Amino acid sequence: MKDQTTFAQMADKWLDMAVKQGRIRNAGASEIYRVNALKVHFGDKPVIKLRYADGEAWLNARIEAGKAVNTINRDMKPLKWITGYAVCLGLIPASPFAELKPLKAGNVRVRWLTEEELGRLVNAANVLNDGDLVDIINVAVNTGFRKGNLERLTGMEISNEKRILASKTKSGKPYDVPVSPALENVLKRLLEGERTDKILNTNDFDRRFRKAAKLAGLWRDGKDENKVTIHTLRHTFAALYLKRGGDVYKLSKLLGHSSISVTEKVYAHVCPKDMDAQAELMSTNIGG
Repeated sequence: MKDQTTFAQMADKWLDMAVKQGRIRNAGASEIYRVNALKVHFGDKPVIKLRYADGEAWLNARIEAGKAVNTINRDMKPLKWITGYAVCLGLIPASPFAELKPLKAGNVRVRWLTEEELGRLVNAANVLNDGDLVDIINVAVNTGFRKGNLERLTGMEISNEKRILASKTKSGKPYDVPVSPALENVLKRLLEGERTDKILNTNDFDRRFRKAAKLAGLWRDGKDENKVTIHTLRHTFAALYLKRGGDVYKLSKLLGHSSISVTEKVYAHVCPKDMDAQAELMSTNIGG
């Protein structure tokens, strides 16, 4: 049986080693704080089951939470140290996070799909005869929900087919979004069954999504910064909303962000041309 040491246990092993070797000199060291935060995120997942995509999801979560580039890069170091130590102990053959690249200051960008790319992804899912995945994509890009909320979505969280509730969130505060016109007919079909049942087939979600993304030419390998992930659908919702003229403050509410500053930090780069177009509205000719 393969070793089932969890990330949290591995983190404790690394901390114990680091303290004994004098790398960490006091219980209040910043490394301890960072390691504890990583333990909360990766929890009891066995180290041997961790993949590059897990590290990428952690990185996206830090960016979306509005953390500074330098903070994220500092947090990344113990993540690599811990999994690297697991390699040294012979628990895993290689660190899944070795290829995670530090962010460049002032250059945080999120990957999102254009409508053309989104069409390619949906076409690929149809070619694979995975209509359930098409439904997932449809709900994701029309709500901006995170993967967890897509996986948990039941009919009970849809109010008269007019609003959809994200009942469990990172902040612990539920929020809801209106049902877009593009989603109305999809929801009517999905709600034909029992309202207490999960309405989306998210079984083996990651593999199915990756297969469609590869077929659509949107995922080439695990190190490709331009590939898409499930979380990309959330970014796509936000980017397309803004490019259609949406308001950043309202987007913050639609994404369930804790503050508008988080939204601005993640998505401010999306519409620079749209901002330039405001020059005409800003122009006041006072003569003289």
